[in-house]
Amino acid sequence: MTGNCFVRQEATLEIIKNVASFCAECYSEVQKNQIIFYDMENCCYLCEACQEVLAEKLDANCESLDSKNNSLF
Repeated sequence: MTGNCFVRQEATLEIIKNVASFCAECYSEVQKNQIIFYDMENCCYLCEACQEVLAEKLDANCESLDSKNNSLF
């Protein structure tokens, strides 16, 4: 479910310099070549640990559909 919410990237010097040098959630410093995630809903970069926590929260809030009744009505 949360696969479409985040874009996985490697932190480049350009991203660090021009966009985000800190995680938007825990404010840890982003290091070059670190795996970071762009949160598509909140338009910010997150470290891997914060992305995992947020993804778990999003998954916990989702309701699964009954496979026999895949209709909205």
